[in-house]
Amino acid sequence: MKSKLVGMAGGFAYVFIAVTSMPVHAEEIHSAITGSSVCLGLGEDDTCRGTVSHTVSKQLKNNGKKYNKDGSTGVGYSDTTFSPGDVDLGLPYPFDSASYCFEDGTTPGFVFTYDYASAVSTRPNGDLVYVELDVDDPRTSSICVAAFENRYEVTLYRKITGGTGQYAGACGWVDFNGTGKFLPPVPALSFSTIEGTQVGEIFVGDDCP
Repeated sequence: MKSKLVGMAGGFAYVFIAVTSMPVHAEEIHSAITGSSVCLGLGEDDTCRGTVSHTVSKQLKNNGKKYNKDGSTGVGYSDTTFSPGDVDLGLPYPFDSASYCFEDGTTPGFVFTYDYASAVSTRPNGDLVYVELDVDDPRTSSICVAAFENRYEVTLYRKITGGTGQYAGACGWVDFNGTGKFLPPVPALSFSTIEGTQVGEIFVGDDCP
């Protein structure tokens, strides 16, 4: 069943990259992400017709602390499909089929699997980096929305598909793990916050096919 999650932190903003400065070859991505998302209007059953997110990323040191320097900003769009589970919470269809999808293994929630997620990150120097959902990754990119709480968890696996300036022709990968909260008005769940951490590598020049 196709069901866009309302107010989900979209293409995720979690696509926004802060990388260490290196001339060419591999650059390590290790950054903290904060941002928000908005629903692009409601469709059937009060579900969202996709979401747009805006985020800011800050580079992280090895001790987990943020660098005191400008990071990157990003904008993303995403689309999801509801994935039924095997836990009956006595709620109306389609939410009568939940899952214990939260990391704690005990919180019931609803799984929304990413069908599409793309974003563009603007680096401090103005160069752009393009990111999209890696459909070939065997891991599943998804959002787990708590059944009876105002929060969700996100896991997103993406690939870098190019950019401008220093990042023209760039490639690589970036994984995001984060959490979010829905903002009023509830139950419309049209707005949400997101925060988390992303890691990965970005390659340029002869290191890309």
